[in-house]
Amino acid sequence: YAKEETIHDIEEAADGRMWVSTPNGLFELIDNRLIMVADVIKSKGPVPLLSKGDSLWVGGVQRVSLFIKGEIVQDISFYSPGRTFAHTARASSIM
Repeated sequence: YAKEETIHDIEEAADGRMWVSTPNGLFELIDNRLIMVADVIKSKGPVPLLSKGDSLWVGGVQRVSLFIKGEIVQDISFYSPGRTFAHTARASSIM
């Protein structure tokens, strides 16, 4: 039984790799199959992707993660002090 996935974003990297974000993680599309790379996303809302050269920026709940060649190298957390929605703050667009 396969888990159903909702695709949030698809991004093609400069090296031709195809990245796919879903509520359950970051995947690479290889031979028409989604191969999980990281389950760091876990988000009900949009999970934007932005590719620049070897870098892939992934937006998520209270953070933006940087992957280089499929490996996470930096996790940037953010929050909104004094706001009641701080636990749901998310990056919904990366440019």
